[in-house]
Amino acid sequence: MAAAIDQAKHFEKALSSLFKGKKAKWLPLFSRLAARLSRVPGIELHVTRATITLNRSKKRVPAIAVIRVIPEGLKMNFAFGKRASRSVRLLPITRKNSRMTHQILISELKEIDDEILLWIQAALHQVRTAKRRSI
Repeated sequence: MAAAIDQAKHFEKALSSLFKGKKAKWLPLFSRLAARLSRVPGIELHVTRATITLNRSKKRVPAIAVIRVIPEGLKMNFAFGKRASRSVRLLPITRKNSRMTHQILISELKEIDDEILLWIQAALHQVRTAKRRSI
């Protein structure tokens, strides 16, 4: 029980460090996103020094998606592989050495919708099937 409380305190402290200064206005947006993401079974949020990663439950690697807090909002990168969902909101990532293939910018509450949950589920499926293929 004490370990769970310490872990929760660490999560809150790390999260507050990402939303300092001008980025503090995006915390309510992230809270809404986290509430929606909690509906997707099989994923966990992990806060690092610079990002928030979405991982399979009890597996830290590979990440399903990465959220970066930037002055313009929440930049969310997805690991889709070659089979990407088609949407005008999803922008391809052109860096060759990145596992993340697509990104979106979330700057309004209305942008946190069912389509994002579908993308998370697609990225989760991609990570699960990629793992099976490599075995």
